[in-house]
Amino acid sequence: MADHQDEDKDENGDGDDTTWRRFAETAEELLADGHLDAALTHAAAAYGLAEDTPRTHRGDAARVLASVHLALGAPRPARRYAAEARASFEAAGRLETLEAAEVTHVWALTYLADGDLETATPALEQSAATFERVGSPHALAGVLLTLAEVSLAMGEGDDAEGLLERVVRDVQAIDPEGEAHAEHLNALMGKAFLGLGSLAVQRGRRDEARDRLSRAITFFEAAHGLAHPETIEALDEVVALYRRLGDEVSAAGAAEERAIAERELAARDAFGPVGRA
Repeated sequence: MADHQDEDKDENGDGDDTTWRRFAETAEELLADGHLDAALTHAAAAYGLAEDTPRTHRGDAARVLASVHLALGAPRPARRYAAEARASFEAAGRLETLEAAEVTHVWALTYLADGDLETATPALEQSAATFERVGSPHALAGVLLTLAEVSLAMGEGDDAEGLLERVVRDVQAIDPEGEAHAEHLNALMGKAFLGLGSLAVQRGRRDEARDRLSRAITFFEAAHGLAHPETIEALDEVVALYRRLGDEVSAAGAAEERAIAERELAARDAFGPVGRA
């Protein structure tokens, strides 16, 4: 009688593959919802549980843990876990995958946080090229946004504008595959319009700046709702940009919206996210 593998075995027959993956997937959900502390707890659990699984699984868990650390503003541990994940994917011949391109983006962002554009830029270009080859336009748009930030930091406004306008065009052409995907696309549009608004402020284009900044907040709210860290962060930037324009009325309106968002977020977080495994 032929043996059959247990359903809980992974594809290589190397043991239970379900528990660490559930924790990793939950960590990514919590990260997307802005519950960073809970995301870290789940990501760390996934990483620990993946210790005795195949190396590629440990790499996937390290990838999630790197993303959470980066979101928490801890680039050094994020870089360490991202490097581990990259090494794992390279050893397994998985460099031409969405996961490898994603963790390369995270790895680049850790250097960008340190102001090391020389190291970050080629890694970002590598990530973008991989996303383009594997056919992930929404993920590619995220890397293009980061490259636009680099261009802005280097004073290359025209290059940044071209990248941001491409993001808007590309994202508009994507058909959402579900509610979560639509939210992600709205967030990309919000970031693109925020960048375009910043450029318009720098160039003294007041009406264009107001339009771009207003559209940015609309997209962020469509993506996350008002009570979300990314929406609040965007509102912070919008307030500062309105003040640079000398438009104190619009700045005051955005600041009030930010205060409401903070109160709603604090009230929501007082109950805490429901832990899932």
